Amino acid sequence: MISIGEKCCGCTACYAICKKKCINMLPNDEGFLYPVVDVKKCVNCGLCDKVCPIENNIQGVSPIRSVVLRTKVEEDVLNSASGGFSIPLANYVIKNGGVVCGAIINEKHEVQHKLIDNYEDINLIRGSKYVQSYMNNCFQEIKNKIVEGKKVLFFGTPCQVYGLKKYLNYDYDNLITVDLVCKGVASPKLWEKYLNYREEKQQSKVDYINFRKKNRGYHSADLEIKFKNSSVYAKNKTDFFMRSYINSICMRKSCYQCNFKGKDRCSDFTIFDAWNATKYTSLKKDDDKGYTNVLIHTNKGNEILNEISNMYKIYESDISKAIFYDGVMVDNQTEYMKQREKFYELLNQKKIDETVQILLPIKTIDVFMELIKKILYKLGLLNLIKKLKEGLNGKN
Repeated sequence: MISIGEKCCGCTACYAICKKKCINMLPNDEGFLYPVVDVKKCVNCGLCDKVCPIENNIQGVSPIRSVVLRTKVEEDVLNSASGGFSIPLANYVIKNGGVVCGAIINEKHEVQHKLIDNYEDINLIRGSKYVQSYMNNCFQEIKNKIVEGKKVLFFGTPCQVYGLKKYLNYDYDNLITVDLVCKGVASPKLWEKYLNYREEKQQSKVDYINFRKKNRGYHSADLEIKFKNSSVYAKNKTDFFMRSYINSICMRKSCYQCNFKGKDRCSDFTIFDAWNATKYTSLKKDDDKGYTNVLIHTNKGNEILNEISNMYKIYESDISKAIFYDGVMVDNQTEYMKQREKFYELLNQKKIDETVQILLPIKTIDVFMELIKKILYKLGLLNLIKKLKEGLNGKN
């Protein structure tokens, strides 16, 4: 009977494997889903314990290659969080009669994993989502597709990929996995309260969400929300949700003691941002549109990337330098915030703006600096100032 408490990462492997259907994923007071066992139905078969990636970690594989890349489709670059790695890969799988499973924002604006089998819906998986996704029955659906002989591409956080692998308990040739280097995930409850607050302020329902819209370039992306009344909201460090996330006060408890760090992974690909690609590749100029770091762990992954290489601009990179400059979260844990428990305690009593202003107050200077950055970007001066600052730092 699964019982790992706050160490649980919420991957749903135990829920998926239970043949008696006696495990339900239910939200705690913070809104994170945890397995709850119906002891009356449980027969103590032990399957849930065997598939738990926290209790039974898989030995990862070191990368055999490291690249920085960007899709050649301009629209996909502009609407992706970084370089748009996912779209050509997903197109390749769909073209070969397969399915893609990744996090989307559904009609209720919840973050959930969904299986996609057509080109039209591929864009739904594009872009970052900083909220822990609902997995629902994805693991079972993925296994059914794999057994049918279809290719399956799965995008997820490291714990989700490890959970899927433990659930399947076999290294299928027709499964392709991509793990996303992350600092942690926020609570669906926090996200719901945030959206309710934004709709109340905007006096309109949410229509579209992009967690990292490149309104001011790749290095200064905003959380952008479009509303039914045609109004648009776009902020970053002075946004209540993003301020909570950036300051790591809202993560799932297991994220502060993540079991899945290090460059050795059980996935075919590991991806993360390439903020400083010019420092460890042959790329000469950063146009501030975004590139993606890709660590390839398996021959299968390398063969697939070579097969679709004409869809990308690819630069070979130095693994150690890529991790040093841009992959801090590859190896490191998210720092635990002492006020984290207080944050969720207040969130259960107050609105998100009141909660954040008590623990992470947004000051007038923060709002002023955000406004200045927007003005500098419109004047075409923001990137120039960044380069001058980098030059001065390099001399010191």
